Parts: sequence; structure tokens; C-alpha cells
Amino acid sequence: MNGTYLKYLAIFFIVLQTGIFSISSPCLGMDKLPEEPTAIVVDADTGQPVEGAVAIAIWRTGGDNCAAFEGGCEKVLKIEEVLSDKDGKIYIKNFWKWHLERSHYPSLNVYKFGYVCWDRYWIFGPQTPKRRTDFSETNKIIKIQVRPKVFSFKRHSSFVSECLRPSDYPMRNGLFFKEFSKELPYSINEN
Repeated sequence: MNGTYLKYLAIFFIVLQTGIFSISSPCLGMDKLPEEPTAIVVDADTGQPVEGAVAIAIWRTGGDNCAAFEGGCEKVLKIEEVLSDKDGKIYIKNFWKWHLERSHYPSLNVYKFGYVCWDRYWIFGPQTPKRRTDFSETNKIIKIQVRPKVFSFKRHSSFVSECLRPSDYPMRNGLFFKEFSKELPYSINEN
């Protein structure tokens, strides 16, 4: 073997060892956020972007030998939390691409103190929650409602708990729960 070949081989192994061109290397752009936002959070009344809203996406799957419809055997596979930027945009890597079954995308909840929690599948209201039909990969606008003057913090807390099912995993230190915990004093003081 000639010296030039050995020199290039040594450089190749040094580069490989340092991880400069590893598969997940930022040099190759693999760790970048998607160029297209996952969704855009806007105020439902004004249509203006909402900055600083917390979005949480949770990927779940059912377990073996259980009644998945009861939620008893669901397993959390991945959790990702992000904040909306000044344009209301949220970026969650592979949100629209990484799904487990044909139409089973991750859950998505968005919350900012002073607003009603937005859920991908359900709409919080004065009575029983209604099924959401206004959000999809082609309609990515999340319209969050300002909290109304007459409001039950306890019902809202129950709604959020049903949507997220927080007992499944330790999220108490996450962005979503830190933001949502601002409602706790109001819920405690509610009759």
C-alpha cells in the first residue's frame, strides 16, 4: 500500500470516529426541524398568532392481550413538547410522518394560560366535549379560545387529564404541566 492511500484511510477513520459525518449529524441536516410547521397556533377570536403556547405530542400504542379501547394497555412510545414561535408556528419532527397504524397519528394538545386547552380530537365546552373535525395535515391551523369569564377550572382540569392521561408517564416536570399548573390555584378555590 502506498503512503497516500494510508493517509486517506487514516483521515477517513478519524472523521468516522469523531462523528462529523454520522447519520444524525447536523452537518447533514438530519437533526433540523421540518421546514414546514406542524401547525400554527392562532387566537380563535382575532386570528393573530399566539406565541409561547405549549404543544405536546404523544405517540402511543396498545399492548398485547388487553382491551385497548379501555386504555388499560396503552404504552407511551414518544413524547415531544415545544413552544409556538412569534408567528404561532410549532415544529414537531416527524409528527405527520411517524404514525403507528393507518390513521393513528399522535395526540396533540396545545395550551397557554388564559386560554382553553386545545385537543386534537376533542373540543372542550360547557357540556360534554364534542369531536373535533377541523384539524388535519391539510388544515394545520389550531384556533385556541380565550378562557371565557364563566369557566369551570375543575371541568377544564378534568378535560385535560382525560386528553393526556398523565398517569401513564412522568410528565410533571414538562413544559405543558408547568404552564397548566398556573390554573391550580383557581381550581382549588372553585366551589
